[in-house]
Amino acid sequence: MKILFLAAIATKRNHFDGEVNKSKDIFEALKTKYKVKSVNFIHRYRKIPGYRWFVKFTQVFKMLWFALLVALWNPDYVFIAKAPYGAAMAIRFLKMVHYDFKKTIVYVYGLGLDEAYLELVKNKEDFKLVSHLIVENEAAAESFKKFECKNLSYFPCIKKVYELPADQPFKEKETLSAIFFARLIEEKGLFLAIDAVKLVNGDSPAKKYTLDIAGPADKETEKRILESIKGHSEFHYYGKEFTITGIESYKRLQNYDLNVFPSWYHHECAPGSVVDMFIAGVPTVSSTFPGCYKMMDESSSYFVRQKSLDDLVARLEEIYANQKELYAKRLKCREASKLYSYDAFLKFFAGLTEKPPIDH
Repeated sequence: MKILFLAAIATKRNHFDGEVNKSKDIFEALKTKYKVKSVNFIHRYRKIPGYRWFVKFTQVFKMLWFALLVALWNPDYVFIAKAPYGAAMAIRFLKMVHYDFKKTIVYVYGLGLDEAYLELVKNKEDFKLVSHLIVENEAAAESFKKFECKNLSYFPCIKKVYELPADQPFKEKETLSAIFFARLIEEKGLFLAIDAVKLVNGDSPAKKYTLDIAGPADKETEKRILESIKGHSEFHYYGKEFTITGIESYKRLQNYDLNVFPSWYHHECAPGSVVDMFIAGVPTVSSTFPGCYKMMDESSSYFVRQKSLDDLVARLEEIYANQKELYAKRLKCREASKLYSYDAFLKFFAGLTEKPPIDH
């Protein structure tokens, strides 16, 4: 089978974004079984005079190249993986060149056509043209059903899953090692996590938790982070120094006891960082964002209400007091990671392509 893949795909210079990393993993998974060509449709804008127009020009060029590949290579399927706006743009272009939508699969990231995209995406009805529409959770599916979209399927996230060394036998710890591993913005719950760890540790020299902070941040947020943790030895700021690049990154993650993820980010749907923790065997204490129960459950994770500092502090105290339970969740995390592996996705994809396409 030949597949033409259109997405924003992570590169060495551009890999600090959930969408590009998800697209890279889809691409790499498909390549293990099928013949795949890709068009990297990255549309990041920079604050440089004229840069926006340069990006728009390259978008048009890439779409023309995409259309040429469709015509000359004659793929069995076109696979588009984008957030709603980018996906709608690609569908509109295929419509302009009269492409057969019975051979089109679209994977839409995020919460679908929610409030943020209802005005932004003008050609919402075009999504019902494609033969298969993949979304990350039920909320996204419901948003597309309003526009008569059919053949909806779910697959929250895809990651390459590695076999890691076994954990050391359980031992009660004086200090638990936690990590905040996400895009470093307030809405991801970053400063809530910092405040919670400060309250749990108090003024005692014996700290219950350390918290490492890793992920991309703008200069203003980085400055605020450094001011927040100044004078507190239990915090360490890594920023972009710690990213996932392969098995060694997961071995490093494996050294942590807990992932702290109290996000209330509006577009939170199927965070790849949670699956990273599954692979490393690190339980997550997560907020109850939409779709959290699609990815996690009480056997491998903990939950707190969004924006609730009291909830998070109480949960961290409970986790510290019940370290055997925390340790037991590590094995459940590794079991959960298999649901998001390349093999799991390829099995899902094979099932999709065996379905008859819908008639329009």
